[in-house]
Amino acid sequence: MVDFETGCLQNREAWLRLLAAYAESEEKLALDRKSQLPAAKSPAVLSPPDAESLTETATAENAESDDPSTGWVARVSQLEGVEMIELSPLHGRVIALGYLKFQLVDRQVGLRYRLTSEGRRVLTAAEREAVRAA
Repeated sequence: MVDFETGCLQNREAWLRLLAAYAESEEKLALDRKSQLPAAKSPAVLSPPDAESLTETATAENAESDDPSTGWVARVSQLEGVEMIELSPLHGRVIALGYLKFQLVDRQVGLRYRLTSEGRRVLTAAEREAVRAA
């Protein structure tokens, strides 16, 4: 049986590519959200918020308060250079390492994923290392 540390280092390049794919998905989501924001209303036209909208806002803030990333994204189902059969164990590994987290939204949407701050740090460090090596 392979010890945990050795298992974590196996396929390091593949899990770094997976983290990069999630980072790219989150950035795309953030850009999409920015492009869909309505123009700001003048203060005279604003109506007071109702209880339901306040609850939705508070829930959304709580969901994202532990991580400043852009939001939850769909599962990466294809990754260049990685066989589809390897994706589930790869997801499990980066989740176990604390680099990716997931949440079950509902039956229709299913699981959503998000990089953790540690995952972003590891990805940034790997990118710096690659630049130095080049």
